[in-house]
Amino acid sequence: MSNLEQIISLNITKFPQNLLIPGIENKISIQVINNSTKSENFKFNIEGENLNIRFYSESFQDKIEFSQGETKNIDFSLEPTIDGFGKLKIDVYWLNIIETLVKVQKVRDSVKTQRFGKILDNLNLSTTESIEKLNPDNYFIEMTKEEIFQAEQALKLMKKQHKSSGSAVNAEKSPVIVIEDIDYKIKILAKGYLSIKDPMRALKLALTLSEKEDQIVLYYNLARAYGMKHLQGLIEVIKKIKNSSVQQELLKQVVLDHVFINPKQAIEVCFLIKDKVTKDSLFDTIFGKVIESNPIQVLDLIKEIEDPILKFKYLLNAVKILLDKNEKAEIYNILSLAIKEVIDFIELHHDNKKDKTIGFDLLK
Repeated sequence: MSNLEQIISLNITKFPQNLLIPGIENKISIQVINNSTKSENFKFNIEGENLNIRFYSESFQDKIEFSQGETKNIDFSLEPTIDGFGKLKIDVYWLNIIETLVKVQKVRDSVKTQRFGKILDNLNLSTTESIEKLNPDNYFIEMTKEEIFQAEQALKLMKKQHKSSGSAVNAEKSPVIVIEDIDYKIKILAKGYLSIKDPMRALKLALTLSEKEDQIVLYYNLARAYGMKHLQGLIEVIKKIKNSSVQQELLKQVVLDHVFINPKQAIEVCFLIKDKVTKDSLFDTIFGKVIESNPIQVLDLIKEIEDPILKFKYLLNAVKILLDKNEKAEIYNILSLAIKEVIDFIELHHDNKKDKTIGFDLLK
């Protein structure tokens, strides 16, 4: 069996010269020589057909390392299980151990509270926008189109009578119509228009109230109420508004109204805000309220934004709340995602030294 051109040589130095008999030691010894010019690793698989095999050393059933030119013996015994013939099979595996150098990054097992606090100081949410509650049902009055038409005619008549009552000639003939009655009729009619899904007419009516302040309050409240029930419909109306400041203010109100109704939709509308400072403040408001009520929901909501620094910021603020609640399993999930976002940011900006430094600072 020996061949110096081979990596390994196996020589049987002891083998039973008689029949294998149960109850006696039928010992076999195999001499193994490493012919390589360096250390090698081998694994031996010895099986028997109609034979039980008992090894004298358990180590030969595992990987064995041979130094250059080293010789080792494999000793075992055989016991027949039936009368007749038995078969002994020896497989030798030459193991090539591959070592690869990979880049690794150790994630801290724990973060000191003081250190974590300093990180959050730089990533604190800005002062969130105040959210004024509004019950949309107060701005819908069920009216048919026929009822609305009659109300429009009645409103025209009231305005005409009010105008004529100011004349000394007609003062005695015309019933007294005060401006408060007209304003009341306008508010009812505007709410009726919302019920038949005509928000544009409702908003125009709001601007016909006698007092400027009342006009603004009703205008925005009608829009907010409609947006709470028909968001996409209101967005289409807002896009048609030519006054940019009014348009942006309405979008801001829509975002704030949907923080609790549907924060995902609030985020989508937030992207329509042009002013970055306002937009960032609204993002902080959305995520701040969500983190307070259900920090785990942040894992889903951050999918709606692309900025990895913002994602990291909101994830860490969620971790702060979870730390207070001692919810360790959720903390691990959120921290893992936070670190991934920063690593992705570093890889994306590997050519930008400034942005790359920001990413590494976040990981410290």
